[in-house]
Amino acid sequence: MSGPRHAAARKSVMQVLGQNRLRVWHGLIDDRIQMALDALQTSSAPDLVEDFANPVFRAITKPILGLHPSDLDRFDTLAPVLQDVLEPLLPMRQILQLQEVFAETMSLVSTGYARTEDAPTGAVSLQDHLQQNPPEGYDDADIAALVLVLYGARFQPKPYFGQCAALDPELAVGSATGCGGPGLDKHADRRNHVHLRITQIYLPACAKHPAG
Repeated sequence: MSGPRHAAARKSVMQVLGQNRLRVWHGLIDDRIQMALDALQTSSAPDLVEDFANPVFRAITKPILGLHPSDLDRFDTLAPVLQDVLEPLLPMRQILQLQEVFAETMSLVSTGYARTEDAPTGAVSLQDHLQQNPPEGYDDADIAALVLVLYGARFQPKPYFGQCAALDPELAVGSATGCGGPGLDKHADRRNHVHLRITQIYLPACAKHPAG
């Protein structure tokens, strides 16, 4: 996607994912980060990506983008493949397989107004915003596809969250050593760092590059 169509999508996406527009989501973001830290601390074999980065990514990105799959497990299985839509010069066989995956994923997400029960008061998800204010030439299916591509393009969270989840070892192994109890308060600065990475780098990057 390029030219006027890309410009129209980018302008609309920035109205939701621009840094100044994300403030209304800060409470939800902090809550989801804390939930992931709690789960990480109680894990018997903590893994910063699987136990922290991936859950944080899914728990924050879905409500902000307005993704509410009808089959959550199936959606999470298919979602990592969505990033392949941005790969250039794929073999025809892989393109056909990708089309099947994309079609199935599209069927799992709503193409009307997204449910916004996760949205804080005053917050509007990206899909809701685009449905209410569609970019020129975009129908419901185009909007759903755009939101999915944004999710898929940034699906690999390790570059964004893995680095900022570099918590001190005693927190990562808290449950095993018995010293993890007060760890969350001690590492509040780390939690704030993750928050800043999400609101100032990751989500605004989606807005600046809506086609990936």
